[in-house]
Amino acid sequence: SYSGIGWLFLVIGNVLPKLKSNMWAGFRLKWTLNDPDIWYRTHRLAGKLWVVGGFLLALAPFFLPLRTLRLLFLLDLAVLSLFPVIYAWRLAREQLFTAVPPDGPDRSSRV
Repeated sequence: SYSGIGWLFLVIGNVLPKLKSNMWAGFRLKWTLNDPDIWYRTHRLAGKLWVVGGFLLALAPFFLPLRTLRLLFLLDLAVLSLFPVIYAWRLAREQLFTAVPPDGPDRSSRV
């Protein structure tokens, strides 16, 4: 049932922020696996989203008709899956553009 799936999402949401970087569970993206800070921040956000999304999905069957519930489930699944991926990509992109070169900042223009 959709309520059971919602409770499962809620439990997964509680576990996500506690996951250490690994190759088996979590949002295993190039950006999250290469940077522990991006892994931590992405999974912290994802955990919050999954708890809220899971709670909404767990309660929705008591208030919504089946047709609306199906749409809510698909929307919930899309948000819970895509938003953390986009967030991790933005963090990696931000880090790339604010990184200092390995040899330090360019000081050739100083007088």
